[in-house]
Amino acid sequence: MSSKSRRKAQARARRRRANPGPPAKSIAQRPKKRVALPLASFGRRSAGYAIDLLVFLLVNYAVAQVLGGSGQFKVGPRLVALGLDALYGAVLIHVWGSTLGMAAVKVRAVDKVTCEKLPWGRSWKRAGTATLVVGAVPLIMSLAGVSALSATSGADGSRLAFLIMNVGYFAFLWAKYDALRQTIQDKVADSIVVGRPR
Repeated sequence: MSSKSRRKAQARARRRRANPGPPAKSIAQRPKKRVALPLASFGRRSAGYAIDLLVFLLVNYAVAQVLGGSGQFKVGPRLVALGLDALYGAVLIHVWGSTLGMAAVKVRAVDKVTCEKLPWGRSWKRAGTATLVVGAVPLIMSLAGVSALSATSGADGSRLAFLIMNVGYFAFLWAKYDALRQTIQDKVADSIVVGRPR
């Protein structure tokens, strides 16, 4: 190698050392690519929701039998049942990506951007919001001393009670008209529900 080409190579090496360019990103730092998964249909979500609602009602009944006795609408058993329902949703969504109802109809909740499993905090947000939407209004009615049976006396009372007791189910209809088919709990947790192949 001639002295002239050696000097050029040394100058290039000095320039590279002076301006090394952006550091290579580690795998952990690289943004995750969005994986295209089909959104779950409203029909499949509704079927899964119905199964989970049955689980919620069974837990509610069991807790009332153990703690409440004689079918009374008491605050303590209701709070315990709501806590168990939130725990059920948060743990199953975080571990498997779906509750029992969602697994039965082959759908799962995932991160809206990466389509990966939700972390603990967002699983709790999602489950807590769902539990409050479905269970908070009956709890508030029980705190106010209004039982479901006393609220349904008369035609006007029965319509009002029906609307109040079913506010959570009406809130679920949001998914039917949302572009990403998100319910309120999906929006709070920044998640979407996607289908799995049948």
